Amino acid sequence: MGADLLVATLGSKFTNKKGWKTDMLKRLDKAEKGVRAWKSLKSVRAEFRGEVENCTIDEDEEMTLEDCQNIALEAIADVRAAVAHGSRDVTITEGGRTKGGKPVALWLTGGMSWGDAPTDSFYAFQRIMIMGTFPDARDE
Repeated sequence: MGADLLVATLGSKFTNKKGWKTDMLKRLDKAEKGVRAWKSLKSVRAEFRGEVENCTIDEDEEMTLEDCQNIALEAIADVRAAVAHGSRDVTITEGGRTKGGKPVALWLTGGMSWGDAPTDSFYAFQRIMIMGTFPDARDE
């Protein structure tokens, strides 16, 4: 047995460095609006509800919409801080093309894992990837 490489990525428009940051912050704002628009647990993606269930401390308590929203908003805030202020465990690289052929800036975090999170930002990135409200540039 050994370590596994775990990487989580989010895509924004690939322009100049200031443009990458501005576009990513706008996308995080849209993701936050999407989370705040959730009206019931049924409106939350099943994969994300499973992630929230794995985070609950007390197995006897039922997961609520508020639990899902709080975990999602915390992840968005963590990534927003990494983007706005810089983080040693997040980097940016060119990451392919949109469906329309425009370049994508790929924000990524990750590393080797022995069952734990490889970086402080990893779970926040992963949660944003699966919550379904982040408008990733790779899907445009």
